Amino acid sequence: MKKFLLGGALFASTLLNSLSAQTVESIPYRAILSTFNEVPPVALAASGTGTVWLHVVRDAQGEVVSGSVDFDVNYKFPAEASITAMHIHNGAAGVNGPVVIGSGIAATDKVTVGTLPVLQAQITPDLAAEFAALKGILENPSNYYLNVHTVANPGGVFRGQLQRAEMAVRLAMMSPANEVPPITGLAAAGRGSLLMLRTTDAGGNTTSAQVTFDVAYTGFPADTVITAMHLHGGPAGVNAGVTVDSTLTQPITVAESGNGFLRFTSEVDLARAGALSTIDNVYWSPAGVYMNAHTRANPGGAIRGQLLATDSTSFETTMLPSNEVPPVALDVTTPAKVTVYTARNAAGGTMAGAIIFDVNPRFATAPDTVFAAMHIHDGLAGANGSVTLDSRFGAGPTLTKDGVGNIWRLNSLLPTAMDSLTSLVTNPERHYVNLHTAANGGGAVRAQTGPPNTALPVISAIIAGVSDPSIRTVAPGGLASIFGENLTKVHGNIDGVNGSRIPSALNGTSVTIGGEAAPILYVDPGEVNVQVPFATATGMQPVIVTSPNGVSTAMMQMVAVAAPAILFDETGAIAYRADDSSLIRPDNAVRAGDTVVVLCTGLGATAPAGVTGEIPPSDLDKLFVNLLQPTATIGGRPAAVVGAVAAPGFIGLNAVLLSIPTGLTAGNQPLVLRSGTVASNSVSIAIR
Repeated sequence: MKKFLLGGALFASTLLNSLSAQTVESIPYRAILSTFNEVPPVALAASGTGTVWLHVVRDAQGEVVSGSVDFDVNYKFPAEASITAMHIHNGAAGVNGPVVIGSGIAATDKVTVGTLPVLQAQITPDLAAEFAALKGILENPSNYYLNVHTVANPGGVFRGQLQRAEMAVRLAMMSPANEVPPITGLAAAGRGSLLMLRTTDAGGNTTSAQVTFDVAYTGFPADTVITAMHLHGGPAGVNAGVTVDSTLTQPITVAESGNGFLRFTSEVDLARAGALSTIDNVYWSPAGVYMNAHTRANPGGAIRGQLLATDSTSFETTMLPSNEVPPVALDVTTPAKVTVYTARNAAGGTMAGAIIFDVNPRFATAPDTVFAAMHIHDGLAGANGSVTLDSRFGAGPTLTKDGVGNIWRLNSLLPTAMDSLTSLVTNPERHYVNLHTAANGGGAVRAQTGPPNTALPVISAIIAGVSDPSIRTVAPGGLASIFGENLTKVHGNIDGVNGSRIPSALNGTSVTIGGEAAPILYVDPGEVNVQVPFATATGMQPVIVTSPNGVSTAMMQMVAVAAPAILFDETGAIAYRADDSSLIRPDNAVRAGDTVVVLCTGLGATAPAGVTGEIPPSDLDKLFVNLLQPTATIGGRPAAVVGAVAAPGFIGLNAVLLSIPTGLTAGNQPLVLRSGTVASNSVSIAIR
């Protein structure tokens, strides 16, 4: 970062050193609000749900230095009620505790069903009780509860303990052609984002859920009236009923340009048919859910898209006025994080995207600040560039107070933004984020999304993809881990790959082994994980990494017909009982005669022949059987191998089905696989 050009070089240097390592985190919590949770219970058929966001700024040591808390509450009363207060209290379930964080809500008019305005509390170390509560919620949210007070029930009308929520972001490429039957003669399109928050019980069952729909659309006729937007529980090519509704209840007339945005947040009705399965699919099988928008002309749906899995990449920055061009004369800071969600095609390119701006302005010395816009621009440090990724600042309330707080925005990106999005996750130093104010329309604070980096990639080691540095031989179809420096600029994985093909490039990085392009599962500046191509010749083969900065020097790597390597963790082998698929651990040990499945890599060619980069199907009737079947020993005793196949649904892995031999001593025993004369690593398996 640049030094402050205004306000003193010594002060600037000290301040920048303290700020450069600040990190930002936003964490959602949920509370199911019930009159029965009040102490004593309230005899009223009222209920609600609350979402509480903690926006936290930490220093270089990970200590919380400030934060903001968002309150977002839905309510339902049997008759009119006047809400007077909304707080977070310190108290476990069944115990009344003191107010520790207030929402600042003013008394409301009489209400029955609806949503309270989203409010934000600002928390700094000088507010001792609030600051302690902020850290306390991070450590143990169940010791805190959210409640709402009314005139009739001043001690609280309903309450719920806080529970950290699971968050998922999914994308949708919405088109009239995806409707069933396809709609012709309509040139409209949409790019949708879905943000889902849910809580679950100990059994993994959903207990509450909230969704935010965000859709950017183009190409509608100017007289189009949008009437509804939903999630449906159905795969591509199939019409299915509505399972999750948005709060789009009033018709919206499209602007003359035919372009616009839809953004709605709603509580999921868990009692609605199909809602629970749709929620599960959003997290685990998004292709089984579709989002669509309905119009008056097309009441059955005008644009539709199946949900897409996503990966995510975050860029931590501290935005400063000294980074603006020219520098701005302000003594303020803005810790920020930009998180990009992308859906990838088979080539690893970004086919859809969304972005979350998580920005924490600290303009306490300018309390009258009016924040006006927030963008990502294409441009190197020291130069101004055009806006390419917009936050759509007006899409939601600005909750900051006296120039301090958190601004959190999710928005969908149109296809025109894909080139800039791809560049951002490839060469982040070519982009900057800035926050504009009414007084500084050209930008008040700014930071590049990445530091300058022109270094070529360097390979230092290659091992089999099981984290055992002693296993240095790999086999066609198996996994390999490449270690080094500057192997990429931005980390990435295959979470956002939609389909059964794994790309051979991620975030501008690619790998060849023996001249064959290797599918990439994970990239990081210090590590790249790949599948060894099936066509790779045996013997010593050159491995080359190409990053956005250029090509590495080749490192020679031994490739064998088969080179078994067992997956393991700190407890032992990654192995499962065949009868119930439970992970074998010391408290779930196996005995003689039990059949287990051991996960490994490096067993080589299969029949039918495996295809490089293709995930083997999960259909057990279509197994890819390894041509060279391994042998196994446990505790030095032969273990009968029933068979070995490419692990269904996993790239580069093998599943070995074997039987536990007799005569073993209880406890951890060493498990070893062999293909011919090549032995795997020795890992423990729990025997009883």
